[in-house]
Amino acid sequence: FLLLAVLFVFTGCMTNYPFTSDPYRIKEFPTPRHNREVKIYFPGEKLPDKPYIQTHTFEARHYPGAPITVQVRQIREQARAAGVDAVIIMSHRDQAELTRYGHLMMVNTLTALGIKFKENVDYLHMYRSIDQLYAFNAEKDTFELVANLYPDFDGQVKTVEVLDDAEMGKFYFENYIRRYSLDFLLGDKSPNWRYKTKLSGLVTRREYIKDGLKHIKLDLHYEPDTRKLTRIDASIFNPGEVWHNYEILLEFGPNKMISEKKILSNGNLELIERFYYDEKDRLLTSTYHKIVDGQEQPFLQTHYYYYDDEDVYEQF
Repeated sequence: FLLLAVLFVFTGCMTNYPFTSDPYRIKEFPTPRHNREVKIYFPGEKLPDKPYIQTHTFEARHYPGAPITVQVRQIREQARAAGVDAVIIMSHRDQAELTRYGHLMMVNTLTALGIKFKENVDYLHMYRSIDQLYAFNAEKDTFELVANLYPDFDGQVKTVEVLDDAEMGKFYFENYIRRYSLDFLLGDKSPNWRYKTKLSGLVTRREYIKDGLKHIKLDLHYEPDTRKLTRIDASIFNPGEVWHNYEILLEFGPNKMISEKKILSNGNLELIERFYYDEKDRLLTSTYHKIVDGQEQPFLQTHYYYYDDEDVYEQF
């Protein structure tokens, strides 16, 4: 599904995203936030006899002799933000550490392990496991599979498996799918991106920096007096080329999900992408049409497939 979560951040100058939004994670497994109480298990306490998976490690530091309740509260807050179900306290001790000035200081450290119970993992069917990219073959008047795209649990495609001899699958992905993907343009929070917001908290500008050079600039425009994103003014730069400027116009369906995306260059409509969902509002198919002499011509299709419970339960 498209990642269009509103980014609530401080206003001001351009700000970089951190190197990781989940610094305590030790396993690539989704743990969305929930409203259940996070249970704390202290050494010697018996865990429930039910399967779980270890997903995070946590640490709270304080001065020697500080009440452990302070650190337990810190651990619980970390765990709640990480989306785990319970925390197992692993150690609580004083230790000497060397400061950057070369002095020894004593620090009290509480470490813990975050776990997710299998019985609470009822959301994996909302995460994509593979996207299959098809290109239209005009001679055969049919679509042909050219690439398998493998997203991570944040919806960012990390691996492209090219399936056609001409390797056009990689070309289509880099120059169309990824270039205009809202998951990438809006949802990617890697350190390559930086952003700016206005007083309402809405992101109004994003920039993509790679190898010290600015490659992408985005200006986001919202419907007046609403938080509805309707237009993106984008510029892309590749070394040795000039800036390529284009507009992305967004339309929404009755389910409040994006139903259509129009891509214009110099005011001329070049591409239309349409989105089709199932009854759970999961994106099932998206289709690209090129505009040639004012007429739509079939171009690309992407079919989206999601995890089944049995695909990941073997990890428990």
